[in-house]
Amino acid sequence: MEIHVEAPVTATEEPERVVEAIRTVFPDASLTVSDDRVTGEAQTLDTLRELLAQFQILDTARMLLHRRIDDGRLCFRLNKQAAYAGTVNFSEVGHPLGDITVTITGGDLPGLVDWLTETDGEKE
Repeated sequence: MEIHVEAPVTATEEPERVVEAIRTVFPDASLTVSDDRVTGEAQTLDTLRELLAQFQILDTARMLLHRRIDDGRLCFRLNKQAAYAGTVNFSEVGHPLGDITVTITGGDLPGLVDWLTETDGEKE
């Protein structure tokens, strides 16, 4: 499984803050900073899973993420400002400052979504 993350850096933003926003959700990500974008690869989704449970948005996340599986990949956007503040907020429309785009390829994507969003009652 490959986990690619990227986010734009606008003229009014400090790249370090964009990096921090991404690392809030993907602390193990190997990131590259350019003038207008931060890109990288993450190794795990453990922190995202923990945040989804912490903020009790498992049902919403499950519905949204299953809808976002297409052509062997799962692609979704997270609000960059919310991530910087330590929360998870999915973006459907897009934010003027840009979002964190996450693209996951490989493996059992429906099973991955179920794992990310399983409730305590579903865990073995």
